[in-house]
Amino acid sequence: MKYTQLKESERVVIEVLLEEGKSMRAISKRLGRSVGTVSREIQRNRNQNSKQYVAVKAHTKAVKRLKYQRYKA
Repeated sequence: MKYTQLKESERVVIEVLLEEGKSMRAISKRLGRSVGTVSREIQRNRNQNSKQYVAVKAHTKAVKRLKYQRYKA
């Protein structure tokens, strides 16, 4: 199976569903992604102080990490 980055639109869906109080399992089913993917995404990209997940900021952080990744695919 080929690995693909989450798209900004998927991050927006995560943000909206988290605000609605949906579980990670429900979010992962909606996106067609594994629960681990959704969990890692939320842990990596939520605000450290408020613990809130903001899709636009999450996407910006992910793009920066991609720019500085060690191994290029």
